[in-house]
Amino acid sequence: MKSIPLIVLITVVFVLSACQSRTPADNTALISAAATPQLSDSESSFIATKKTDAAESRGQASVKPYPFRTCAVQINRPFKNGKPKYRRVYQGYEVLICCDPCLKAFDAYPDAFMPRIKEAVAAKEARQAG
Repeated sequence: MKSIPLIVLITVVFVLSACQSRTPADNTALISAAATPQLSDSESSFIATKKTDAAESRGQASVKPYPFRTCAVQINRPFKNGKPKYRRVYQGYEVLICCDPCLKAFDAYPDAFMPRIKEAVAAKEARQAG
């Protein structure tokens, strides 16, 4: 059980170094070669996003908007042209992601990135309410 945070840390460091020092094609090859666990459909943020998008189109879902202008995985990396490449919905929160390696890291370990997002959304809601 103690090895899971270590695996998350290693994956995040790997993704950050891969995104900053290589071309997008190199990043995809590196991440594909890395050992990342496969998630079941019930755990996949992609499946959750598809279900939430369908529910939103019917007016049945409420998603808390993403509070940052930077990637959820690479905290200090702004989006190219101001727009994210990928969108995920996880645990009722919108998550915006800049590139393929970051998407793969998020899909592999979404819980590692959610505390910062949840805290920022809660702080923003508290400011608006107060």
